[in-house]
Amino acid sequence: PESRDTIFDLFAQVDSSNTREYGGTGLGLTICLKLVELMGGSIKVESEVGRGSRFDVFLPIEEASSPEETAKEEEVLVDVKTGGNVLLVEDNETNQRVMEAVIAKSGLSVTTVGNGKEAFRELEKNNFDLVFMDLHMPVMDGLAATRKIKEDPKLAGTKVIMVSASVQQSDRQASLAAGADDFLPKPVSLETMRGLLKQWVPSETTVS
Repeated sequence: PESRDTIFDLFAQVDSSNTREYGGTGLGLTICLKLVELMGGSIKVESEVGRGSRFDVFLPIEEASSPEETAKEEEVLVDVKTGGNVLLVEDNETNQRVMEAVIAKSGLSVTTVGNGKEAFRELEKNNFDLVFMDLHMPVMDGLAATRKIKEDPKLAGTKVIMVSASVQQSDRQASLAAGADDFLPKPVSLETMRGLLKQWVPSETTVS
């Protein structure tokens, strides 16, 4: 019970002792709460030591639109151009799903890889309008991958947005020094991410 107020905090540790058996909550619960709050909802948690925890999600559900209303909504979106390709470089599956959903919802195609080495190979084969590059990854991290991309004459014009749960000024500066064009902190804000898509995706592929 005493941990309920902090359970949704970033990387919260319910057991702070040095001999704890289990890890913290990481980003998972924080991302869940962010998504639910953005949809106007809330999360309630009940927990009992030795028995487990129950999470209840409350969301406001709107009545389904009539066919006539749906047709009007589609008419408004007729002049919105979609398209464009985004490369997502992220090794965490939860983060992948959240960011993929935002990119797809914006009318853009997304290709996902798990580290910087795979990203470089993908960029050599295909054209991308924008790259979301996680800072900390196995095999090749975001800084090394971004430097390699920017040093390649054929790829130097590629727009790269560094993504990291570490929001220290030194990490932002290191990202920009490596050649990143912008910086996106975790947990990812859907509005911030959509704003970056609108800013960096070419105008001929307008984000809805």
